[in-house]
Amino acid sequence: MKIFWSERSLKDLNEIFEFYSELAGEVVAQNIVFSIVDKAEILSSDPKIGQIQFFEQPVLLNYRYLIIRNHI
Repeated sequence: MKIFWSERSLKDLNEIFEFYSELAGEVVAQNIVFSIVDKAEILSSDPKIGQIQFFEQPVLLNYRYLIIRNHI
């Protein structure tokens, strides 16, 4: 399965990196972003490990997600 990174998701990753760079330094920020990307790749190779994302409107494809860790 292929991962499609939307503009929004790439922007979010960048904002996560910037936030944690200021809060805890670049190394921590890189580790967090790499962790997110790594989990996306795991989900890509075995999609059924992720929970199904439900939408109010019907969609043609199944979307799945993983919760990596609580960042707040």
